[in-house]
Amino acid sequence: MYGKTGSPNTVINQLAIALQGAGYLVDTLEMCWSQRRIYDRPFLDCLTEIDSAIGRLKGRGASKIVVAGMSQGGDAALAYGTRYA
Repeated sequence: MYGKTGSPNTVINQLAIALQGAGYLVDTLEMCWSQRRIYDRPFLDCLTEIDSAIGRLKGRGASKIVVAGMSQGGDAALAYGTRYA
């Protein structure tokens, strides 16, 4: 996940492309802190959106999931891991 006011099509997209090129399944979602959405939901409520990305990845055959991010996305990954994993 990207940082505050970012989007899935910015810097984090380069990492997603590299991971896909290495054979990993990747899902990049637009979180509530994106430039377009700018906190349309409270931060902790947004973490449930990660569940849908995990569901899509599992539907594509993923058996192990890594939730990661940079800046605000890193905070979200850590918060998600402590609350839902």
